[in-house]
Amino acid sequence: MDDKRELLRHFLAALAYRTQKALRGAPESFHTFRAAPKVRTPLELLRHMESVLGYARTFFTGGEYNQEPLQDFQAEILRFHQTIEDLDHQ
Repeated sequence: MDDKRELLRHFLAALAYRTQKALRGAPESFHTFRAAPKVRTPLELLRHMESVLGYARTFFTGGEYNQEPLQDFQAEILRFHQTIEDLDHQ
């Protein structure tokens, strides 16, 4: 494995770990918490990060990335980690 690929994998693993650490033990209502007006909620932040990773994946696979909101926070978390895994395997 080349150095750039290894570094990408390290960054993706760190992102996955830090996200899970932040979500672990969070209350049911956590995803709707808004610290102040115009500040993203945890759900909005997760969708944004997943979108950035989805666009990054198109760098390797081509095409476009269009993210449709999912019905619940747990589904968004699963999609986020799936996108990390997909990008890791490119």
